[in-house]
Amino acid sequence: MRPTLFGYLVIQTGMTADDAAQLRAALTAFAEREGYSLEHIFEEMTPATHALAAVIDITLEQGAAGVLVSRRSDLGEIHRTQELARQRIERETGVRVIVMEPDR
Repeated sequence: MRPTLFGYLVIQTGMTADDAAQLRAALTAFAEREGYSLEHIFEEMTPATHALAAVIDITLEQGAAGVLVSRRSDLGEIHRTQELARQRIERETGVRVIVMEPDR
């Protein structure tokens, strides 16, 4: 059985439904390629706390090997915010945040 990941995805302003679907598919393919099972992708429209809190809660309840994000900017708009979100996830859940691709 593959270790479980939970995904966290921010739907950026201007992103189409097709763009979002492609990101979901890319997250799923990345997880499978890396030997994980992507259980669920939590989504929100801007980097916020609702879906992030849900990812933390389900990771604590069900256990997971990590939290997968498509890019660091899903965790916040500036580096400091991104780092604080990453630290929060890792501190509260004990699992690491896996970034599919770096921001350009």
